[in-house]
Amino acid sequence: MTLEVDVMAERHRRMAGRVAIVTGATGGVGRGIARRLVAGGMTVVVSSRDAGRAQTIVEELVALGARSLAVQADVALPEDVERLVSTAVERFGRLDLMCNNAGLLHIAPFFESTSEDWQRVFRVNVGGVLLGTQCAALQMRRQSIDPETGCRGKIVNVSSPAADSLVSTEAAYGASKAAVNHLTRNAAALLAGDLISVTSLYPGNVWEGMQSRVHQQAGDPPGPPAGPSARGKLESWPTGRWQRPDDTGDMVVFIASYRGMDLNGQLIISHPHRHRL
Repeated sequence: MTLEVDVMAERHRRMAGRVAIVTGATGGVGRGIARRLVAGGMTVVVSSRDAGRAQTIVEELVALGARSLAVQADVALPEDVERLVSTAVERFGRLDLMCNNAGLLHIAPFFESTSEDWQRVFRVNVGGVLLGTQCAALQMRRQSIDPETGCRGKIVNVSSPAADSLVSTEAAYGASKAAVNHLTRNAAALLAGDLISVTSLYPGNVWEGMQSRVHQQAGDPPGPPAGPSARGKLESWPTGRWQRPDDTGDMVVFIASYRGMDLNGQLIISHPHRHRL
């Protein structure tokens, strides 16, 4: 006799009724994450600096049968992140998942990047993750342990293959994502005793959002993958295709529903990214 287990159904059962915040949820990756979380039964608080776009995403999620709420917030501002977390908890009772996804990409030749450019990138990509992790952890520490996951909460920091890649025009972005990984490992060690899991996720190479802008600036025609720089990337990947936003969302679903604390302090990489200058 063969025992068949629907793994995804089991993960979704664990997520039903849980509450998540997704920052930067109006971009390609953030929207994909939000969609997959609500497909699993989670309530999702959509956060963006653009209140109108955030509300549009919420309407899309509600049409799918989800509970959702839009909160305008700039992740670089402590008061905004504190308000984001407190609003989610006041409305829905707790916070089970904090997905720090908001990010800023700066593309420029190395010697043309200014200190102001680097500070702007780090305020969002590192400062925003720090604030999101701090505020979420302070709330999660006060919560009871979720009997389904065995944790008080989970924090997912969206990083990037750029953290380990040599791309001369993305030095600030890559450095900021390397800092996110270090921040994640430190926070994971600190919060393990509170049964709060903190992980970094490399979403791979998703066309919608940042990657499409990179290739437009490289002179490639619209749409993946037509130009020479896009084809060169495809040839270097085992998957042979661009990832979809929902692929990243499925990875977040996996982390959110994972039983126990074994996924803590880990860097979860979707697929390899070639090194180049």
